[in-house]
Amino acid sequence: MIWRAEVDARIAAEGTSFRWRAIATLLLGTFVAVMEGTVVNVALPAIQREFGIGYATAQVLATAFLAATTVTMLMAPWTIRRFGLRRAYGVAVGCLLLASLMAALVGHLHFSILVVCRILQGAAAGLIQPIAMVGLLPLFPPNAHGRAMAVYGLGIVLAPAIGPVVGGLLVDSLGWSGVFLVAVPPSAAAWYGCRRYLYEGRGEEASVRLPDLPSLALISFALVAVLTSVPTFGSESALPLLLAGLVAGVCFVLRQRRLADPLLNPRLFSAPGVGAGLGVALVYGAGLYGSTYLIPLFAQHQLNASAFAAGLLLLPGGAALAAILPLGGTLADRIEVRKVVVAGLLCFAGGSGALALSGSSTALIWVATWVVLGRIGLGLLIPSLNGGVMRLADPDDLNAVTAAMNFSRQLGGALGIVLLAAWLEFSSARYDIAWGFTLGFAMVAGLFVLGAIPACRIRRMDAPV
Repeated sequence: MIWRAEVDARIAAEGTSFRWRAIATLLLGTFVAVMEGTVVNVALPAIQREFGIGYATAQVLATAFLAATTVTMLMAPWTIRRFGLRRAYGVAVGCLLLASLMAALVGHLHFSILVVCRILQGAAAGLIQPIAMVGLLPLFPPNAHGRAMAVYGLGIVLAPAIGPVVGGLLVDSLGWSGVFLVAVPPSAAAWYGCRRYLYEGRGEEASVRLPDLPSLALISFALVAVLTSVPTFGSESALPLLLAGLVAGVCFVLRQRRLADPLLNPRLFSAPGVGAGLGVALVYGAGLYGSTYLIPLFAQHQLNASAFAAGLLLLPGGAALAAILPLGGTLADRIEVRKVVVAGLLCFAGGSGALALSGSSTALIWVATWVVLGRIGLGLLIPSLNGGVMRLADPDDLNAVTAAMNFSRQLGGALGIVLLAAWLEFSSARYDIAWGFTLGFAMVAGLFVLGAIPACRIRRMDAPV
């Protein structure tokens, strides 16, 4: 595998402690990158009051982050090849640190400034996640991709559990701007660890060509147009903007088919097992980010919980997820991917279905219980899906598959949030908002049930190791 010789040389010179320091550095960056995608949710009610905005406008803080993340994820393979693992990771983590400080210090001046800060955070996070995923693999034995992805999954799934708790506490004590301070200590620690403990992962310097700029322009416009038009659907400009975004998306796909070095290789979506895995990643991204968006709002608007209590609801689920991830990683290395992935999808669907049946009289402990059920499903799903798809992919396509997996997850997350926010805005204007939350959770549950269809098409893995 790429960089394995360099990793082995560092271990021989510094001992096995090098491996764990490098893993901790990559995991910490993943944690803060994912956390920033969800931690703002506990502050949305306070931000709505501060700027006098509704659900459809407030969700821009979530979707702007995810849209920027989705675009820069496509640049991660080029960034790694051009600058090397350590340099690319260090710059991305440093940018996330600076953008978080800007949001906390000057975001209150105007809502548009806050949106710009979120775009910068998302752009940095979009590089961090695939760089960390690729960087983890050489730190594990060749037959332990499932366990490597279980470690990577810790950063993905613990962040939405721990971040909102700390963020909610800061919102209650310092105001909504305090939610952006949550990222400062871990991103600073990841930046320091990158300089001290991460291996070089040498790039090819100037011999690597720039990414295709027209492709970046097309996908950026497509995302902005679709994510902007959906919440305002019904206005005069929404339909033309949506159609323009869809056309740009089609043009992006057609252009990728003609390029020798595409940002997103369409061939991956037809590869046996890999294409189905990318479809499942789209589904679970929509469910993960969509439910993490809904739960704090439901707790504060329907259960009259504080921001801290709303964030605390996600903590038991995060603990359950951390406990089940090693099992998911082991299963990913030993049995058929599709069986574990389908089980995880249905488990998450059950938790979301139970949340759909909850109402204003539901005790917080029951809401936390249904969150735990869903996170157990994710603990089975994430390492099995990621590790299984990595094993099915051609070794030469590893960087491209990593970027495509993250792209699908983030795209699903952005679409999930914008659709749920549009539904809540519509429900609050036309119906009872309680009905909006009920159907919102039901949509998430149904989506995960449908996700079992592509999951069943993931082909059989190699023999158990």
